[in-house]
Amino acid sequence: MFAHTLQLTVQCHRPGFGSAVNDALEASGLSSKRLQLEITETGAVEELAVAELDRLRATGIAIALDDFGTGYSSFESLKKLPLDILKIDRSFITELSEGDSAVVTSVVEVAKALGMQSLAEGVETADQLRLLLTAGCELVQGYYISRPMPATEVAEYLSATAQSSGGYFHSF
Repeated sequence: MFAHTLQLTVQCHRPGFGSAVNDALEASGLSSKRLQLEITETGAVEELAVAELDRLRATGIAIALDDFGTGYSSFESLKKLPLDILKIDRSFITELSEGDSAVVTSVVEVAKALGMQSLAEGVETADQLRLLLTAGCELVQGYYISRPMPATEVAEYLSATAQSSGGYFHSF
């Protein structure tokens, strides 16, 4: 449920964006399996962008569709884009309550049906986390998990939450 990856938002309409991502990975030494690229549908549905995303995904990079459910979103795009993760916009999470989780539950089910994981953005309370787990959401991010921290503290945080399984435990 809790993965530690580097998230990067890319502009898919820019020529050579795939090469720039690969160059940055090589320069940093980061494993491609630890990188998650966040895209929006705007500019990502062009055939050249889809082909480039396919190539990046083949190297182990995860592709996430950011802010799903706000603005321009179509089921055709979900089928066309090479996606691993469907990110539920935080606006749906802040409004989440007992008996009013139909939108979140629906997005989670769409993600599962298309072979993707679902990720809720902006989780800030234990109740939100509980409702998301009940809805079947697989990944979460937000202040309830961790506040932003300086890069110098990340290694200590990961060490403190590491488990022998290779995952991480966050006490709530």
